[in-house]
Amino acid sequence: MKILQPIFKWLTALTLHASLLLLIVAFSAVSLVVDRQVTKDTLIDSGAYSDFVDSIVDSGVEQDQENSLPLEDDNVRAIINSAFSYSFLQDETEGFIDDVYSWLDGSSDELSFSIDFNGVIGLMNRDIANYTADRVLGLPECSEPVDQVSLFDLDCKPDGFTHEFVNSQVLSDLNDSEIFSDPILDQGDLPLSADGAPFTDKYSFMPSLYSFLKISNWLSVLLLVASSTLFIYVRKPYAQGIKLLGRDFLYNGIIIAVMTFVFGLIMPALTSSLVVSSNGPAVIFADIVDLYTNSFNLLLINIAVQIAAIGLAGVLIIKINEAGRYRRAKKKASITSSDEKKSIKKSMTKKTTKRKTHPPVQSSEQPSKHKKKPTKTSTAKKTTKTKKTTKTGSKGKKNKANTKPKTKKYKKSKLASS
Repeated sequence: MKILQPIFKWLTALTLHASLLLLIVAFSAVSLVVDRQVTKDTLIDSGAYSDFVDSIVDSGVEQDQENSLPLEDDNVRAIINSAFSYSFLQDETEGFIDDVYSWLDGSSDELSFSIDFNGVIGLMNRDIANYTADRVLGLPECSEPVDQVSLFDLDCKPDGFTHEFVNSQVLSDLNDSEIFSDPILDQGDLPLSADGAPFTDKYSFMPSLYSFLKISNWLSVLLLVASSTLFIYVRKPYAQGIKLLGRDFLYNGIIIAVMTFVFGLIMPALTSSLVVSSNGPAVIFADIVDLYTNSFNLLLINIAVQIAAIGLAGVLIIKINEAGRYRRAKKKASITSSDEKKSIKKSMTKKTTKRKTHPPVQSSEQPSKHKKKPTKTSTAKKTTKTKKTTKTGSKGKKNKANTKPKTKKYKKSKLASS
């Protein structure tokens, strides 16, 4: 098991990092894509509605078609902008967005929408015809017959050109123009696949993908919780595992935030990699994509910073907890040592009080109840007496031992004399 423990640690760390990255990406993507209001706000912030007409006009100027509208004329531009107003473009586009999201979330089985430009095109044609008639009538009379030219390119007023004639002629030319031959835009105008299949058939998986994307953030949360639990369990004790988990959150959050800031925001701005050199709708589309990308990067940085803050908070909590535990242990040890000192002191005082003599008996107390304890002098006398008796006893024994042989010697000498 000890051999496999490093492998388990490496696997749990890898799973934790992957689930953490998945969580950040999922929350960023869901915040941008799932909510239809975010999409509407993104189009407003990108300036798509205000720049749409000018981009179309610039595209027409580049094509330089013959007998087309005089798009270089500022008055004509103003008429077109007035017809395709900001509010009209916003209302029609947001209606289209609602239809798309209804198809994605399953509210409608088919993607169906319709944008009718008949009203704005008719208004634009009438205003341009009136403007052209006024311009032609304001020109000087032509001195010579005029070759067949467009009414928009006349430098003088031919003979017999009235306001009604010029107005009706321009209006008829504009209505017959191929520029606005199909003023109604619906699902049939969506691009087909390579084999000719409709858009909804080619991308029929989009509603299922959208449903999965809506719950992907919670799935990523569950995956992160499971991987974090395994990460802590492998690195027992649990306090140490939580501390290492907090460090991983902190380091990964900082790394993701810094990398996203550098490669998502700084590098494209320095290299201008997202700048589109052409004019027309491609510029608007590039602006929308650029805004989506920047919003995604900012959300990524925001979530990564929050992850790093959670990791830092976890590390600080464990540090504070460890410091408190250390202080409590130190306090407990100091209390124990002081108790030991107090017990030693008490035992020493008990010993000293045992050696001390009792206080004298008061006169009010009865003497029969209290026995006098021998004083130090009486005990000393007793000890000296016992010492003397032992000394004399030993001396007597010695004398007895000495006298016996003398008596024997005396008897022997007495017998010899007799």
